[in-house]
Amino acid sequence: MGSNFAANEPVVEFTLRATVGSRAISEVLRVTPVRRMRSLSLLACRGQTRAVPENVGLEQGRLRADVEVVRSYGAVHPEAWVELRFENEPTVRIVALFSGPDLSVHESVLHGLVSHPGRLEVRSSPWPQTRLEEIRSHIHEMATSSAHGLFEGWGIGGGRVSVTLRADAVRVAAELRGRYGEAVDVTVGFLHYPECGVPPSWGAANSDRLQPTHNPLPQWLHVVVDHDLRVRSGENLSSTIRLVNEGGQEVVAHTNGQITAPVVDPKSNEVVGGYSGAQVAPLIRFPAPPNDSVEIPLLVGTASRLPRLGYTVPPGEWAIEVAVGLGVDGTFSAPPMPLIVVA
Repeated sequence: MGSNFAANEPVVEFTLRATVGSRAISEVLRVTPVRRMRSLSLLACRGQTRAVPENVGLEQGRLRADVEVVRSYGAVHPEAWVELRFENEPTVRIVALFSGPDLSVHESVLHGLVSHPGRLEVRSSPWPQTRLEEIRSHIHEMATSSAHGLFEGWGIGGGRVSVTLRADAVRVAAELRGRYGEAVDVTVGFLHYPECGVPPSWGAANSDRLQPTHNPLPQWLHVVVDHDLRVRSGENLSSTIRLVNEGGQEVVAHTNGQITAPVVDPKSNEVVGGYSGAQVAPLIRFPAPPNDSVEIPLLVGTASRLPRLGYTVPPGEWAIEVAVGLGVDGTFSAPPMPLIVVA
C-alpha cells in the first residue's frame, strides 16, 4: 500500500477517541504530529472532543514504543486482555484494560517492560476481549437479520460492547440487556438505556433547551412542502421540499444528498428530537435557477432528545426546522413547518 507521508516526515500512530452524538468511537490512525494536532483542533471545533494539551500528538508519539509493548503483551494473554487507549487529561498516558484476578501481576510485569511506567495505567475490566468479541459477533448476527435500520451501530470500546438502536427499539434493548447484562452499553435513539437519560458525552451543547440558531432565509428564498408531513412515532420520514428562488441569481443549496430537519416544539422552538442514525457527508449541490425552484430530499427522524418525552417524540402536533446551507454565505432557516406524529 502506498504512503502519503514523506520519507523524512515523522509519523505517529495513535488511537483517536471521540464522541458523535451519544455514540463513542475509536480509530487507529497514522499521522504526523502536526496533522495530529490539526485533526484534534478540527474535532474540538465540532464539539467532539474536550480540550487537550497542544502537544498531545508529540506526547503520544513518545509513548508509541510502549504502546507496542503493551499490545504485544496483551496478545499473549488473550484470556485477560481487553483493550488499550490513550487518555489525555490531566496528562497524556496509556490506559490498558485487563480482566481476571491477576491485575496486579499484569501491572507489575508491564511496568517493568515499558520505558515510561509512570505513563501507564493498568485497570480492571469485567470481560476479556474474547468475550466482548463473542458478544459483538452475536449482535452483528442479530443486526443483519433484523429490519433495516433497527440497529444503527455496534462495536467494542471502553471494555464493553456499545450498541445504538433506533428510537422505537426499546424491546430489543431490553432483550440485549437481559441476555448480556452490563457487558452491553445500549443507546436507544439519542438516549441511554435503561434509565432514558442524556449520555454524559453530550455536554452543554446538547442540553435539553437546545434551540436552532441559524439566521432566517433571505426574503427572496422560500421552502415549500407540497403535502402534509406525517410520521409514526419512533420512525423516520423520507420526503421532499422545494427551495423556491424568487431572486435574480442562481442559488445553490449545499447538502449531503438531503436535508435532515430536527423536530421542534412549535410553541417554544425548542428542539425535541430528530434523526439519530449515522449519515455519510458527500457534498451534493441542488441549484435553484432565478425565478424557479429545486426539489431537495428531506429526512425527519422522531428520536427524542428529551428524557421527559421518553425515547421517541410522542404523537401530537409538532414542527420541523428546515436549515438550508448556501455554501460560503452560511446556513439559513425557514420558518417552522407543521409535522404530525401519529401513534
